[in-house]
Amino acid sequence: MIKQLVEHIEGEAVLTFHNQWGKIRDVQIDFPNFRGIELILKRKPALDALVISPRVCGICGHSHLMAAVRSLESILENSSITVDLTLKAKVIRDITLYCEIIQNHLKWFYLTLSPKLASLTKTEPPSYLKMHYAVTQITSVIAIFAGQWPHSSYAIPGGVVCDPTPLELMHADALLCSVIEFFEEKIIKDSLDNILSMKRCEQLLRLTGDLPDMLRLLEKEELGTIGKSHGRFIVLGEHSIFSKAKMATNIYHSLDIDKIEEEESLYYGEKTFAKKVKFNGKFYETGPLARALTKKVALIRDMFRRNKDTITTRITARVYEIAILLHECRRLISTINIDEPSYINPKISWQSISGKGIGVIEAPRGSLIHKISIENGTIKSSQIITPTQWNLSTSSVQNPGIAQKAMIGLKDTEVAEFVFRTFDVCSVCTTH
Repeated sequence: MIKQLVEHIEGEAVLTFHNQWGKIRDVQIDFPNFRGIELILKRKPALDALVISPRVCGICGHSHLMAAVRSLESILENSSITVDLTLKAKVIRDITLYCEIIQNHLKWFYLTLSPKLASLTKTEPPSYLKMHYAVTQITSVIAIFAGQWPHSSYAIPGGVVCDPTPLELMHADALLCSVIEFFEEKIIKDSLDNILSMKRCEQLLRLTGDLPDMLRLLEKEELGTIGKSHGRFIVLGEHSIFSKAKMATNIYHSLDIDKIEEEESLYYGEKTFAKKVKFNGKFYETGPLARALTKKVALIRDMFRRNKDTITTRITARVYEIAILLHECRRLISTINIDEPSYINPKISWQSISGKGIGVIEAPRGSLIHKISIENGTIKSSQIITPTQWNLSTSSVQNPGIAQKAMIGLKDTEVAEFVFRTFDVCSVCTTH
């Protein structure tokens, strides 16, 4: 048995490897830290969820805000109270959410994944200094609309509390262009239009840049074909370019969210505060790979057809999503009608509201769910199901979770940790 502490993942995790005949027979994934955000929310006024929920995580708190506001709006709609969201409010919410996903992916690639691969292969990781500037630019876009990042509370039931001017929209677009320039010069050295038109792996691999260089290194070190899991994928959030779907052998867009089950994870000795999540009794992977496959992104589908859900496909999907979202953010900004209201007051007294609601969005690491129950305007109970619960659930060796299965069968625990990191682990989200 080998225990390995994994750090720099918004907290830490402990991997306990059980080896047999020189290979990993089973791996226990434990998250020993716990803060109890769901308990903190209890007995608080309903609107406090908009302030407390973003504190779940320091890197994807904006996603928790979006899930929280959707859950409160769901309560109103379930109480036959109309919530009128203008197109302007919906677009601004999506822009800020996509920008958070972009900054997360950049940090993951340069600060989490690249250094670990360099350590494994005894090579130099790519420089991350320019990445920090790009992250500053993309979070500045969020701040134009949300006032700050992280931990803003600018989205409230009925819309958003910003009213951008034409000059601010031009500024946001210029910042996005700056990040696109970084992507074209550093990550994949080609124009964004050419990158988004790619359909086959060869088109990517004949280019230079930090992503194709990493993929070639993985192939050279015979690491590119590891990390296969169950090959089942799920997307639950609905946004301008994401839609609800699940995929195993075929893609289905009709999903019953009541079939999602949250259970205590199995553990042996080492306590874990992470709960496992299944859909209809099975483990599903969520995140950029799931989004790309269900959206039928040509390059990722070609890579999946050849390599299945290996680390090569998983890494490429996450980095390629940056390009997709940068393009979509620019498109959305061009559609904003500044004459539309940003907020329409539902005209209700929260003290008179009782009911249950659910908010589902796509966060950086995948589908995020907030369920909330209020009584006379006070939170009675809440439940948060995070993307990392889907991907990092610990179960039995006979029916392993997504990341578990991806690591089982490997010979080297350091390589297994690299596979683990390809899921973009977030400890504080997993246990919240």
